[in-house]
Amino acid sequence: MPTSRSTRRAFVAGALILSAAPVRAQEFPARPIRLVVPFPAGGAPDIMARAIAPRMSDRLGQPVVIDNKPGAAGGLGADLVAKSAPDGYTLLLGTISTNAINASLYPNLPYDHRRDFAPLSLVGSVPNVLSVTGSLPVETVAELVAYAKAHPGKVNFGSSGSGSTLHMCGEMLKLAAGIDLQHVPYKGSAPALADLVSGQIQMMFDNAPSALPQVKAGRIRAIAQTGAQRSPLLPDVPTMVEQGFAGFVVTGWAGLFGPAATPPAVLDRLHAALVEALKDEEARRRMEPLAIDIQPQSRAEFTAFVEAETTRWADVVRRGNIKVDA
Repeated sequence: MPTSRSTRRAFVAGALILSAAPVRAQEFPARPIRLVVPFPAGGAPDIMARAIAPRMSDRLGQPVVIDNKPGAAGGLGADLVAKSAPDGYTLLLGTISTNAINASLYPNLPYDHRRDFAPLSLVGSVPNVLSVTGSLPVETVAELVAYAKAHPGKVNFGSSGSGSTLHMCGEMLKLAAGIDLQHVPYKGSAPALADLVSGQIQMMFDNAPSALPQVKAGRIRAIAQTGAQRSPLLPDVPTMVEQGFAGFVVTGWAGLFGPAATPPAVLDRLHAALVEALKDEEARRRMEPLAIDIQPQSRAEFTAFVEAETTRWADVVRRGNIKVDA
């Protein structure tokens, strides 16, 4: 039976639609790209975003514009990107909080980081530094643990907020050492550091870039760092592993994500631009002096990394019975 004219028209229209998708992907990007940073300006994630954005712009031929959207432990900005059009024009600079820890900590999280995002690559990571106020009579983690055991419930540790990697480091120390520490959450690490300097709190884990100036000035005392190796910026400060805490390696990491349904060809284009940006000397010049370890990965490697981190922190939340306000 001959094919009807209407059927032929439908077939041709369908073929044109299918053939148009690769063309649109090849033409990407045709307008500026929005890079959402779900934390305030000035922190390590923001520094990483501002280091890579101009270099990605050069390679993509369109501006990559930073948009800081802080709130809800990074959840506000992450949710915005999760619900954005999956066309490559809205990206997330996701972190250990937004794309690993929050999933176990917040029962009513408005997004699912496994389902709603397409991981592109890790950008970089920073070690945390464990510091104590100057009046606390401890020089090592062992001495801190002994002091906490001798003064149960009397040692307060600050963090940049409930659910942050700084909070989680304190919870890990409680579990590993069997000590009672009181968590004091702040709205960012700057006010927590101010209270550590003044002695209002006794200890704090903080990202190396923000802790370093206070340590160098002698206002607080660094007794450990959480990287796999000592940071060249603090060569005399031993790691947690060196001080007997096997497996206590924690870095505050950040990476690039797009909405889950973004076309693979667009993701490949963005990934290639990001990897080239991370090799750029100017980007490295901005990040490396702040102890940021630049770590480009394949999309598959980064996906596996995020899954491993999600599982790891779910275990910490479960074993510590950690609860925060939803």
